[in-house]
Amino acid sequence: MKEISKIIYNTISNAGIKVFPIVAPEATPLPFAVYQRSVTVEETRDGRSFDNNIITIHILAEDYSDSMNIAKQIDDLLIDLKGDYSGTHIFHTKLNSVDEMYDGGTFIQKLEYEIKTAS
Repeated sequence: MKEISKIIYNTISNAGIKVFPIVAPEATPLPFAVYQRSVTVEETRDGRSFDNNIITIHILAEDYSDSMNIAKQIDDLLIDLKGDYSGTHIFHTKLNSVDEMYDGGTFIQKLEYEIKTAS
């Protein structure tokens, strides 16, 4: 289950985007992304289980265009995730929703993905 978190982190950070699990350290300069995951487990008749991972990513930036560009870059990276990564098989990645927000001078893009995996 924890492997999907490492895969998300490595995929985004290897593209040069600052990314943090759950929360960014205090005073981290913008722009950056943070992500959270939730997982439900699905059992099959033969006992094999699949993980349905919901990954929520928040992109924070001072400039609206920057937030949109980073969101597009992350989407391009994640939507292509399929196959084997570090012993985890990714069956599919689907973008479920996109929301925009503004808070205290910060533009925020919220992306939610569903990623089906098995170990």
